Amino acid sequence: MSTRTDQKTYDNKYFSVLFDHAYKNAPKNVKNWILKNMIPMGDIAIESMLETAIAVENNITKYSTEGADFLNEDGSPGGDAKKASAFLNPNRPRREAHIKGIKNKTGDLYICVYEPLLEKFYYFNIPHSFYSKRKTLAIYFELNGTPRTERMRWDSPENLWKYHCPEGIVGMVNARKKKK
Repeated sequence: MSTRTDQKTYDNKYFSVLFDHAYKNAPKNVKNWILKNMIPMGDIAIESMLETAIAVENNITKYSTEGADFLNEDGSPGGDAKKASAFLNPNRPRREAHIKGIKNKTGDLYICVYEPLLEKFYYFNIPHSFYSKRKTLAIYFELNGTPRTERMRWDSPENLWKYHCPEGIVGMVNARKKKK
């Protein structure tokens, strides 16, 4: 499988952040060896590492099945992890990150978005009820890379920043329950 150069760079960023969450007891030299030797070759599945990091930091069970990456407390299929990176939309004055492949998902989406201009990660917990009838989602940023938290026009897509988890990956699974 071929990997774009910019995606390899982003995978390097994702790995650097997610590894410490997913493998808390791993020696630093292991992380450095993987960064040096495996990430440049595209040999690490970053999406799988995101799932592991979410499971570890939120004390949930990782169990990939059709439509879900995790199990609910009752053992039924639960949420799904997704990652996306922001890019400049050439047709609109904004940056955006697209979340695709959500059509058959059965639970909440736990999303990790990387914004390369500011080199920041953002985490979201999107309820299934919000996206169940959609094929893709988009998270918007201003041209300078800062979050676009307001709609530009009345007919623009609903803003997903209301589902942002400011505390990060830790506790993101229960983030919406805390807001109630």
